[in-house]
Amino acid sequence: MKVIPLIPERVPVVSSHSISEQQQLRQTAQAAHEHTQPLLLQNLEKLSKDELIAGYRQEMSAKNKAYYFILESGLINQFYAFCFQQSDNK
Repeated sequence: MKVIPLIPERVPVVSSHSISEQQQLRQTAQAAHEHTQPLLLQNLEKLSKDELIAGYRQEMSAKNKAYYFILESGLINQFYAFCFQQSDNK
């Protein structure tokens, strides 16, 4: 597998999936997000302060676990490239 250097350039994401598979996975994730986001936002209004704080802590923990996985797996360059690709698509 090719390693992408950690430099501030637009570089392609290295993946075991083909480009069409990557696009399909991205579209599926986006559709799921668009479907669930309004429901999540509606439910936020019903939560107590303690429930909101607990949910925030759970989300922060999940993101930290994902970051640690990326770092420990040696995927930081691919993650870096992915972030640039995501910002280009907005």
